[in-house]
Amino acid sequence: MLSLGNIADCLVSSRMQVENMAENAGTTASTYVGRTNVDFIYPVNQDAQPEEKMWLKGGLLTITNTHIRLTSGTMNYDFPLKGLEDVEERPAGARHVLYLTRYNNGKFLSCAMSAAPKTLESLRRYFVQFITDSFKTGIYYISPASRGGVLVTNPKWERGLLLATQKSIWFMAKEKQLRIGLNNITKINREVRKLSGEERRVLAIDHLDNGEMSGSLVLCPDSTMDMMEKYLSDLVERYNSLGEEARLTETESQVATLIYSGVDSNTIQSMLGIENNTIEAFYDKLLGLGMAKVIRIRRELELTPKGVKYVTDVMSNVNTNVEKK
Repeated sequence: MLSLGNIADCLVSSRMQVENMAENAGTTASTYVGRTNVDFIYPVNQDAQPEEKMWLKGGLLTITNTHIRLTSGTMNYDFPLKGLEDVEERPAGARHVLYLTRYNNGKFLSCAMSAAPKTLESLRRYFVQFITDSFKTGIYYISPASRGGVLVTNPKWERGLLLATQKSIWFMAKEKQLRIGLNNITKINREVRKLSGEERRVLAIDHLDNGEMSGSLVLCPDSTMDMMEKYLSDLVERYNSLGEEARLTETESQVATLIYSGVDSNTIQSMLGIENNTIEAFYDKLLGLGMAKVIRIRRELELTPKGVKYVTDVMSNVNTNVEKK
């Protein structure tokens, strides 16, 4: 019988092997890999902060090469690994949480597991092998290339794969896998950067990492970069699109811009001459659209990456219009 400690040793050596296992899942028996105790939530909204009362505690996670089973008491939930869209590890309050997400019948379906950090890291390394990529190409990359607007000292190009799914972008190398959620990406564009004394044409991806603005660089042939820029930009735009019915009014855009600039609620009310109930209604709309999160009970907000992207797009359009005049 394999224990959780063996899982890292059971990692599939190549993505092709994983794809073959998934394709043959219907005709071959599942192979047991390991089991461990976890707290879990199924189903769960990956983009929301789960409440503590939602967790089923002391559950059992059983892992095979085709699916996982989450058990609590007499309840069993099977979650196929074929078609896995995303694997995300992040803190949720005092917990360390691993989210698995599939695309099922036109919707994202997620489960959340909470355990010790080392346990989750072993699980993450195993599950990431099953991610179904909709875009894949060989690249050189630096991630991060900058943090908080400051260039990383002595950056080093690494060779690997860029994978894109409907939830995230991955930099995949032999020793590590880096994830950037589409909801954290604020900008994608081609730039000329001087790196190691040479000017290089690169694809720059600006994104938030634990609340800090970061940047990653991708290097590949120009023909591949053209296709990659369009594909990734469209992917992020579709994911973050508000829809016509959810567009902000001019005043709501001003509120979002002031939040982005670090202005507190009382000052926003004073500057724009709006009442308490009006700004609360604006805040509710930003929260409902996933553009902001509460950082102090009901009175102070912080923009999410989706909100940051909206504001930076607005500011970019304003600057473009000024230049034309």
